[in-house]
Amino acid sequence: MSWIEILLLVGAAHSVFLALTLLYIRRGNRVANRLFAGVLVVFALAIFFHTLAAMDLILEFPHLSKIEPPLVFLFAPLFYLYVQALTKPGFALRRKDSLHFLPFLICLLYLAPFYLGSAQEKLHHFLVEHRGNCFHCSLLYWTTLSQILIYIILVAKTLLNYKKRIRQSFSSIEKINLNWLRNVFIAVALTWIVSFVLQVVAPTLQTGNLVWLLVSINIYLIGYFGLRQPEVFTGPEPDFVTGKLLKKYERSTLTPEKASEYLERLHRFMDLERPHLDSGITLPALAKRLATSTHHLSQVINEQLHQNFFEFINSRRIAEAQQRLADPANLNINLTEIAFEVGFNSISSFNAAFKKHAGVTPSQYRTAHHRKNE
Repeated sequence: MSWIEILLLVGAAHSVFLALTLLYIRRGNRVANRLFAGVLVVFALAIFFHTLAAMDLILEFPHLSKIEPPLVFLFAPLFYLYVQALTKPGFALRRKDSLHFLPFLICLLYLAPFYLGSAQEKLHHFLVEHRGNCFHCSLLYWTTLSQILIYIILVAKTLLNYKKRIRQSFSSIEKINLNWLRNVFIAVALTWIVSFVLQVVAPTLQTGNLVWLLVSINIYLIGYFGLRQPEVFTGPEPDFVTGKLLKKYERSTLTPEKASEYLERLHRFMDLERPHLDSGITLPALAKRLATSTHHLSQVINEQLHQNFFEFINSRRIAEAQQRLADPANLNINLTEIAFEVGFNSISSFNAAFKKHAGVTPSQYRTAHHRKNE
């Protein structure tokens, strides 16, 4: 075995481990977790069968050949649906989503005569493929590249729409997910470009090792970022993604007395510690500092204040910004600096949130306030 083949098999094993981890997680965005687990399993199987071919083990197990091509047709649709699940509140798989997997079924039907052939016929086909004279292989390869390109465009469009939507309200968890998707998207696009160039310059089975090595590197990065940013895997809690209660608190153990106590504790903590000034504040982090459960804190904010978590945090940030804008000592401080000081990550999200809460833009508020005091 060459070092590339060893890395490929380790990458396949790594993706299976991550897939099992995702399936084990019981909280967060479980639909997205399952879809991404599907992506990882497809990666693992495709890499495994490609490595068998690269090591010439197909000569010993000819009936295991040509399993990789249909699997590759599953990657792009699964990844696209994963992006949809992360960026669309309340996403659920529908019957029409099964249309995304038609290329996979068509490929299976196209290869059915090959699968039903004898071992000798499959060995002959494998040797022809090694010589680079396989028309069917080239057809499948170009079709796969075309499909992936289409889905790259669809994913890019989804991410752009998502970015426009979250500009209206800051969310550190949404930002993590967006950065995650952007980075994975860039890696997939670069892998597609390398694969395209290799198919034009040197369309052989061995050069495919480089493509799958890039895929394996992507899997290693998935594991790395997954350990550093577990929110990517667990997903945001449903009720502060949408700003609406997706589930009734029917089974909650929170009593009215406890709810009042938590609310008073929350306001006192916010006034004294001002955690809203931290741009990375999250519901789980705030609940931990208050020594309460995430679910109970979310329930208190929703039921007692009639807000979701980020509306609550933003209202605190805007109140802080209004004080600073009204202070004559801050007249020469630009709006961007104030936005960062009160916990926002960009001037666009600050402007949008300020206008939503105050009814005017920050600059209009500052101008009107100082005119009144002249």
